[in-house]
Amino acid sequence: MHAPPILPRPTCTTMCGPSSPLLLLVGPALADPILFDVIAEAGARVGGDLLDLGERYFAVDAAEEGDPLIALADRLLALTPTPTKYHSQRTRAAYLLSLIQERGAQGVIFARQKFCDPHGFDYVQMAHTLNEASVPHLLIELEQASQAGQLRTRVEAFVEMLA
Repeated sequence: MHAPPILPRPTCTTMCGPSSPLLLLVGPALADPILFDVIAEAGARVGGDLLDLGERYFAVDAAEEGDPLIALADRLLALTPTPTKYHSQRTRAAYLLSLIQERGAQGVIFARQKFCDPHGFDYVQMAHTLNEASVPHLLIELEQASQAGQLRTRVEAFVEMLA
């Protein structure tokens, strides 16, 4: 028997389904999952992410044979880096483009914690790459205080633009 989910699953209130816009989410670790709810309520789907503690963290498995510490170190070094670690931004941009093609995403939402310089610098390169590839994107700056109303309005407008 399965335990009930800790958080209620978001429900699409408009047009969620296979034809609703598929988005990728890029940013830091999200302390508040409200953005996922807002995207679902706007009628879009999150098809993947490039969050610091999102699916990129689980994208590479550690080798099961050999020295376990070496295997863990190799796994961590093979991950697509976060903007907080110095690395070529082209690596992240190329990974994002491949993720867009692989998942068939129609747009990207960048969620950036206000005053987070590493993600701010990263956004400039990523936005330039997405503009060259004609991929629509939206930057949302998050604050500590709840801003659900503004977030809802901006995401709904972005989803309407994609539909």
